[in-house]
Amino acid sequence: MILESFLKYKSRWYDFPYRGAKGIVAGVIVGEHELNRRVFMILYRMSSNRDPGAKASDSLSARDHAGVFTFLLFSNL
Repeated sequence: MILESFLKYKSRWYDFPYRGAKGIVAGVIVGEHELNRRVFMILYRMSSNRDPGAKASDSLSARDHAGVFTFLLFSNL
């Protein structure tokens, strides 16, 4: 449930679209490697206040990130 709540707010450049041999397929995970990469990036986003590819001003401070993460954790219990 917490993962679903976390993913509602903002998609990142590495989430979509998947560029396959036949063009762009949004939201389709093709193969085990792509699934592993997506799961890792989701867990990375949840555990870090830094977002790869984003400006520093677009990232939360460590304190704000901890507050948001704690709120999401306890609101889904």
